[in-house]
Amino acid sequence: MTASIPERRKDYLNTFTLQKPEKWDKIIVVDTSDIYFLERQCGFNLDAIIEIFDHHPWYEQFWQEKIGEKAHIEEIGAAATLITQYIMEHHVFEKISTSIKELLACAIISNSVNFTAKISKPIDKEIYEKILENLHKDPQEFSEKYFKEVDDNYFSYPEYFLKNDTKFLDMWGKKGKISQIEMSENKIFIDKYLDKIESILDGEEDFSFLITSSARNQETYFVSFCPTTKAMLEHILWSSFVWNILQYDGIMLRKEIIKKMLKHKVWLTT
Repeated sequence: MTASIPERRKDYLNTFTLQKPEKWDKIIVVDTSDIYFLERQCGFNLDAIIEIFDHHPWYEQFWQEKIGEKAHIEEIGAAATLITQYIMEHHVFEKISTSIKELLACAIISNSVNFTAKISKPIDKEIYEKILENLHKDPQEFSEKYFKEVDDNYFSYPEYFLKNDTKFLDMWGKKGKISQIEMSENKIFIDKYLDKIESILDGEEDFSFLITSSARNQETYFVSFCPTTKAMLEHILWSSFVWNILQYDGIMLRKEIIKKMLKHKVWLTT
């Protein structure tokens, strides 16, 4: 679950207790299909996974061969779009609570940065609007209120949200971490909390940076304090850092910059 989603919208989930799967359990995975993450960090037995819903590329062939049509992996704006579509197609959408419907809507506009991310597809907006139609809510008003809540959360608890939306990676023996925030006032946030961002990114990793995009301003900022990381990003993005900040025109998400990094394997391994 994206860390930026306001806690009040996740209250329902607090009624559940997280437990480590037993060896005989069957597992349904949502929002990742990374076999190394699932096996090494989650400790899952890949043979126990019976179904996957994910919008990240890279492991489609592995899962198609392993679980066939139960691998719902499609490069679109949000995994929540796949989940909602599945629920609707199986005619159980009316059975889920209003809270869960709102949570699915929030996840869609969060992951797709309000449909401005390059990976967003028309189906993302179509499913989002169907949810809001069912809830008798205005789609634009709902999204504006949601992103206002997100900004308020980030400015109130910057360290908490930065830490909780940081992804650790191991790419060809190079260890790294990438923090991500999606908010309207991202440049103001960076200027106000640059010291806290530096503290979060500090470590022994080979590369580390923050990526933050704004649907309102249609721009993305990269923040890094590591010379090697800066050189890598400048090489990939054909743009330059000014001190510790690189401004990129348009929306880019962490999954997209990781994809670009994967294409520059030689650069990472030198």
